[in-house]
This record gives sequence, C-alpha cells and structure tokens, in this order.
Amino acid sequence: MPETLTLRTKILNYLERENIPQKDVALLIDENRQYLNEVLNGKKTGVKANLMLLTIVKFLGIKWGGVNMSEEFKEKVGTFIAGLLIVGFFVLLFGIVGGIEMGTIG
Repeated sequence: MPETLTLRTKILNYLERENIPQKDVALLIDENRQYLNEVLNGKKTGVKANLMLLTIVKFLGIKWGGVNMSEEFKEKVGTFIAGLLIVGFFVLLFGIVGGIEMGTIG
C-alpha cells in the first residue's frame, strides 16, 4: 500500500539497524509472525495492518518526523488524564456545594 510505504520502510530499516528479528516483534505485539511479515512487505493492508504498524512504532519508540511517537503518546495520555482529574474535581466540588445549598448535606 503506497500510503504506508514510508512507515513500513522506516520500521524495516529500524529492525535491521537495531538487529531485531521480526519474530521478536511479532512476539512483542502478540501477532502471527507470517502476518507481520506480510504487513511489513505491503502484502496485507487495511485497518488491522495499519494499527499493527502504529503499535510497532509505539512499542519500539521509533522516531517519526523527529518526534518520538511513544513520548508524544505518553504526553497526550497525561494531558487527557489531567483533564479528567480537573473535570472530576469540579463535578465533586459543585456536587458538594449544590448539596449544601439544597440542604441535603450538612
């Protein structure tokens, strides 16, 4: 698939440079070694194949466009969790204040 060619090439080059066998990657992401090989060589395509490529990038911390994808992923997850905590705090705060005003608390 042409649109994933660059990513597949980047992954294959990384595996070769770091001397990481495809069977080890297949074990890491819990996938069939033959299917992994077909995805990396462009014979298998689609949503599952694309998710596999992104999973490999994330697990191995392969840099893409000068950004370490695993670090970027961690940052986004951290921001999301912080947002949830802030929202949760305000929901709790307003729930308590509303309960006091309505006379159901204290």
